[in-house]
Amino acid sequence: MISKWDFLATLIMSNKFTTFCEIGVSKAATTLGIYALLDSYGYQLFCYYGIDPYKDTYYSIEPKQLGMLRARSNFKFLILNSDEAIKYINPPIDMVFIDGSHDLAQVRDDINNYSQIIRDGGIISGHDYNDSGVGWKSTVDFILKIEPNVVQDKRDENGKPNFMWWAYVYHIDGKIIYTKEKLNGN
Repeated sequence: MISKWDFLATLIMSNKFTTFCEIGVSKAATTLGIYALLDSYGYQLFCYYGIDPYKDTYYSIEPKQLGMLRARSNFKFLILNSDEAIKYINPPIDMVFIDGSHDLAQVRDDINNYSQIIRDGGIISGHDYNDSGVGWKSTVDFILKIEPNVVQDKRDENGKPNFMWWAYVYHIDGKIIYTKEKLNGN
């Protein structure tokens, strides 16, 4: 098992990514965890987009965490839903992590919309890749047309295993292609 931030920071550094987008910042535990790990390796992102509309006060960010993020010159905080936020992102982007709305239509829209702005060889990824009644797994598999790479996260609040997924993104002949491995060194 691995934490979300260990997993994401490892993908960022191993692929030498400089731009990252997190859909669903929530209380910023993942965001701050990624920054802490990247900082510990002296790794600097050019731009980190954090997206969350904060419609539910349970998931609101604490002032201390908000201050820590706003102090970072490379953090762009978009307090919008992901459909609106994409208009404020400068493409291409290296990697997108989806852990926002768990509505299946929104998951589909996030994958389809954000794949458009990911550079060739970049990564689309997400959390909660399981079929615990929500249907994320089957939705992700259907859109990607492959079973993506999967890694187990820490267990959820009910003690059930939770999983994260990722795939490489390519734009070929006007279509988006998802692969488990990099193509031709990209």
